[in-house]
Amino acid sequence: MLNKLNLKKQSHHIRPKIGNVFGYSSSVLFGRARSGLRALLEIIKTKEKFPFVVPSNICPSVATAAFASDVELILVPVSSLTGLPSDEDFVNQMKKIDEPGVVMPSHLYGFSQSYAKSYKYACENNWFFLENDTCATQAIYSSSSSREKKSHALLVSFGSGKVIDCGVGGAVVSNDFGLIAELADKAKTYPLYSEKAETLEDQSILVRRLLRGGEGRGPDMRHLFEKLLPYEVIGTELSFPDGKEQDLESAIDNSRKTLESRINAVREWEDALSLLGTGISFSNLSYNNPWRFVARLERDRDRVVSSLRGLGHDVGTNYPSLRCFFPDRLGVLLSEGEKIWEAGVLNFWLGTKYDKGRKKKIAEIIYRELSGD
Repeated sequence: MLNKLNLKKQSHHIRPKIGNVFGYSSSVLFGRARSGLRALLEIIKTKEKFPFVVPSNICPSVATAAFASDVELILVPVSSLTGLPSDEDFVNQMKKIDEPGVVMPSHLYGFSQSYAKSYKYACENNWFFLENDTCATQAIYSSSSSREKKSHALLVSFGSGKVIDCGVGGAVVSNDFGLIAELADKAKTYPLYSEKAETLEDQSILVRRLLRGGEGRGPDMRHLFEKLLPYEVIGTELSFPDGKEQDLESAIDNSRKTLESRINAVREWEDALSLLGTGISFSNLSYNNPWRFVARLERDRDRVVSSLRGLGHDVGTNYPSLRCFFPDRLGVLLSEGEKIWEAGVLNFWLGTKYDKGRKKKIAEIIYRELSGD
């Protein structure tokens, strides 16, 4: 079912409000952020092999949207210490490409760094600079007079666990009303987000985790995920579901309180995991808008993860390089930074299910695993 009535309703209320929240003029809502990304890429690409430059370890859903849009995905290797490319790395990658396209620096679960040089180079050389949601969320907490636009458009997700958590949806936000109009026309053609789409997404996440293999889970078979791409593409054309606008407004209204809670949770994780001493390192990036806690173990990460999951504690190992999931399309050669980062990264939830006592218990489990007790 197409979402023409819902989109019309958005245009009179939600769309400008979302734009104003982030310091832009207007927006178009989609069933997922990746649906907005696909629509944007299809609108602005000017040729075959239109370049789309992203961090090498960005979420696989971004790659899926890029493949569905038939653009050329170009990866920038990440640092072994931060899990992100440097500002200079993005600039250097753009300089290597003959004709401009889209560049999208990202964050890592809300841990972010400045990409001022990349933005400057993009503006001076006709690149489309697509801002990532967490960087822009800072606009909510700054006065309008001090806001400085950092992009030609903004891609934002309102999915579960995000700072603005509606449980579903995403948006493209911009000051370009022509672009907004084209995006709105695209959204009209997309079916509504549904429970079926949500179930497929949950299954996809589970498959990625199972294919990863590792300690006690068999061999690494992530390369097989590429074979599932036709099913993944289904989730790149979805419009915002009926009846969720109020939930989104509520999430926006509560975002400051949510953010304060999650910053406090980051500090609790740092305090609890300090038990591990030099066996663990924390990100030195800014975390103005965190939605997971990110750390890196020096050794035995997979064994620790297996133990924690076996005891009912969910812990993530995202994200490895996209080359691990799409080797036929992207190649298989990883930089040393990518290898080191992937081998040690851990991420933990910041929600209420993981209170201070549970964080301490998880730290003690990790300590025992690394000590061999």
